[in-house]
Amino acid sequence: MNNKPDRNPLWNALVEDAADPEVRERMFRQTMTVARGRRRRRVGMLVAGFLLPLASFLFFLTSKEPLSVKQTTVLPQTESRVASVDPPPKLAPKPDIISDEELFAMFPDHALALVGKPGEQQLVILGKRD
Repeated sequence: MNNKPDRNPLWNALVEDAADPEVRERMFRQTMTVARGRRRRRVGMLVAGFLLPLASFLFFLTSKEPLSVKQTTVLPQTESRVASVDPPPKLAPKPDIISDEELFAMFPDHALALVGKPGEQQLVILGKRD
């Protein structure tokens, strides 16, 4: 241990003042107060670290309903305030299928051609016949 008195002048001044029994008693009480406060805080944190998870576990364990289920409330039926909606319009009836000759007969004064694969043909009007 290093016992050189001139290394720490603050310690030397403290020890010189501590020669008085009253000063020594006051220093002892202050030191004990600080040490007790630290011990209380340390024990308090230890207890809180143990009790907080335990209390959380017990709270969730004793809850009446599981947390994953949402509560729904059923409202009493009152007057309906929903606007009436018209039914969707009826679709037009499917067109009648006609033969190529019937189609050409509908345009007697025009030169016509059917272009495309069978079933996907399109009618092309080429012009008026002279």
